[in-house]
Amino acid sequence: MIYLCDNKRHLICSPYSISNLHKMAKKLNIKKCWFHKNHYDIPKKRIIEIQDKCIVINKQTIYLIIHNYDKSKKKTDSSNFKYPNDFDASEVDIY
Repeated sequence: MIYLCDNKRHLICSPYSISNLHKMAKKLNIKKCWFHKNHYDIPKKRIIEIQDKCIVINKQTIYLIIHNYDKSKKKTDSSNFKYPNDFDASEVDIY
């Protein structure tokens, strides 16, 4: 797992997922109270220590990683699946 942060104290990981974020935080000994929906904040007192373990990237890249994950998650979530308006089940061959 690779740790990624920006200069604004936002911390994520790659491969990105919520469960990986929590695993990362546990390895870095960051409390769960620093978790904010889709990333962790780096505690102020530990910025240098944590950044030394990370690849520092810009905040736009962090946003894109999170956004692309959310986008792919929605595509694979069958509860969000909608048939096209012109879908006709009678035209489907069932074997």
